[in-house]
Amino acid sequence: MIATTPNFANANTQLVKQPRHVFQISGYSRTFTFGAPTAGQDRWILEMSSPSQKADDLNGSSTFPDLDVSVVDKAALLTADVAANTLEGKVATLKTGFQGLADADFLTVATMRVDSIDSSHDGTAYTFKLKRDDRQLKAPIYQTGDNGKPTSNKNPKTLLGNPMELLTSTLQTELGLAAGQINSNAINAYKNGLFAGVEVRFSLTTAPEGKHWIELELMKALGGYAFWNGAGQFTPFFFVPSRAVAVAMTLDQDKILGVPLGKPAPLLNAVKYRFDYNGQGGANSELGFTDSTSKTKYGMSASQGVHIIESQGVRSGYQGWAWARVLAHTLTQRYGYQNLTYDVKAFWPALVLEPGDYVYLTHPRVPDRSKGTTGVTNVLCEVLGRSWNFKDCTVDLKLLDVSWLAPLVAYQIAADLTPAFPSASATQQQSYMFVASQATGNYSDGTPGNKVF
Repeated sequence: MIATTPNFANANTQLVKQPRHVFQISGYSRTFTFGAPTAGQDRWILEMSSPSQKADDLNGSSTFPDLDVSVVDKAALLTADVAANTLEGKVATLKTGFQGLADADFLTVATMRVDSIDSSHDGTAYTFKLKRDDRQLKAPIYQTGDNGKPTSNKNPKTLLGNPMELLTSTLQTELGLAAGQINSNAINAYKNGLFAGVEVRFSLTTAPEGKHWIELELMKALGGYAFWNGAGQFTPFFFVPSRAVAVAMTLDQDKILGVPLGKPAPLLNAVKYRFDYNGQGGANSELGFTDSTSKTKYGMSASQGVHIIESQGVRSGYQGWAWARVLAHTLTQRYGYQNLTYDVKAFWPALVLEPGDYVYLTHPRVPDRSKGTTGVTNVLCEVLGRSWNFKDCTVDLKLLDVSWLAPLVAYQIAADLTPAFPSASATQQQSYMFVASQATGNYSDGTPGNKVF
């Protein structure tokens, strides 16, 4: 969820409010507004497009189309500015707030670059076309092998380490992103949480494109995707459960328009995970996983065939089999049981939601297919996409029902010197996994063993 100031959060909950948007370009003296301006601002914004950010969780990627901001060319002043300033390539920000709220409390919803400036509206305005920094990610990476020569079959480049450390190194060193363009807080949280103690090893024989390699090897292969947040930071999200779910918002009749109706996502109940690549283009290990309960229940396998994951970095010597099994199980839980997706049109308070956020869906007229009744309460959903409608101040959301996550508890590997289960403290027993009977899954005193999740 996009971080807000207390003043913004309070204003956003008010039933009566007048949104105001502010558009700025770095190094440019003018600031444009939609809504009443403050001192030094020009109320020249005509309209803004409705960009739709979508996550492709099965392929480790996300999309965010161009954002268009059309500005009136009042008294040809903007024409003079375009002639006198090179604005293309500059960083631009779009912020939103409310009438009477200080600009310092405004929420930054988009940080992009000016790609082009087009004449529009019969020559009475200019449309600033903004793009994300994805182009910077498309440069080749790891072009120098271990021996200092260009990366090739004879001069491979070896990478070994925690996947989040490799992500940071790739973004900063190989692709040249500044520290402010990387969501280090999110990356470090995954490094010290989900991926604590995890290592991957690559032997690159070609210099791959950065964006494609990150999506394929560090996102899809590990159960995640990345997106640019409102502050213009490259942000990863991984859907493999590792901690208690934090719910960002409850979407009920007070926050949504109409009745969101569920539609089953494409069925996915079979996964092949290939790893232990030998450097010659082949995988030495393959996990085949089919959710037998799903297949029996629906009498069919995945509607789009087996979902295939190929990882050049996951190794059996670094818990590769365990990781492949966990991810395959997670994917079939997400999509193996006719899991519903919802298209929700929400009011402006939902502006703060981002891909990967968890919300509760509550509505008395939404059919509850699990109970055979009408009305749902606190259905746990994950945000897969969002689209801002600046004109009518609504947000279109794509939600995935992830109710299967709600009862899960994630347990950690017991730290060194932790006593056996019967002698451990209550806190340790509730936090860690201990050695259990392979036959029964219970601890020595008969207590059911704690699982990864």
